[in-house]
Amino acid sequence: MGAFTTRSGSILVLITATLALPACAMYVPSKHLFRADRIFPDPTNQETYQSTEGRAEANIVGNLRCEIQNGIYLASAITHEGKSNAAYLRQSWGTQVTLKLTWDEQSSFSPGLSLIHPKPNSQSRIIGFGGSASAHATRVETVTFLFENSALYNDEVKWLQNRLDNPGGSLNDCSRRETGTMINSDLRISDFIVDKATIASVGIATTDQPNNAPFSTFQEDITFVGAFSANFTPTWKLTRFAANSTGNLIAGTRTVTGEVIITLGPLATDEKGRYLHKLGELPSAQHIAAFGSSAIASQVISQGR
Repeated sequence: MGAFTTRSGSILVLITATLALPACAMYVPSKHLFRADRIFPDPTNQETYQSTEGRAEANIVGNLRCEIQNGIYLASAITHEGKSNAAYLRQSWGTQVTLKLTWDEQSSFSPGLSLIHPKPNSQSRIIGFGGSASAHATRVETVTFLFENSALYNDEVKWLQNRLDNPGGSLNDCSRRETGTMINSDLRISDFIVDKATIASVGIATTDQPNNAPFSTFQEDITFVGAFSANFTPTWKLTRFAANSTGNLIAGTRTVTGEVIITLGPLATDEKGRYLHKLGELPSAQHIAAFGSSAIASQVISQGR
């Protein structure tokens, strides 16, 4: 998937989940395919009563932070004709991130029966009966957070200073947060930041000095989708009737979607010029617009299923 956890599960779990469909009961999808969300007290350390799902999502956030931090550090080292034109990226800019996780489950129950009346001359009359019931539930969770790039840059410098005391010193290793089946540390976020900082630093995007930040916003939108499906269709064919000869008796589909919107731009300032913990007007408006478009698209896709 990329930056979020989608765990492959047993097909039998999906089939079992569809058995309650004739009662048309609606339910909220669990984050884990096998069980409901749960909290575990851990008396062995100070991190008690944390949820396993929350810890997995914390790894996603940490993964994002790591890649953004590496990208800012690398972009800050870019020079053009001996000049560092993108210093503002680590000094006066911030990074806002919206992480949206969606769990979508669909189940259906469609029994069918055909009554067969044999007739002379190898002919027969068939009368078919059928019905169907379905359930569709969607769970969406969204979190938005903001990093001050100067703090991320300083953290990276401290990391490198500690690592350089040992052989093989390198950038912060984001792969240490790979703790799930589909958590992948290489989201190319640092590549995105370096690419845009490169364009900004060479001055081709402005008629002004490149060190005056020719771009008002950098933005990236990443989406991952993982889907699982299963069906169960026993078929009986006897002399005078046939059951479930076409279609699926029971079917279930589970789709897990993760979307990350990353926006870099100048931090807002107060009347005294002090930086505030929020993006300025232009990058903030663009981030809100991107999130709004994503929400509308998600609703259209969900209703169309």
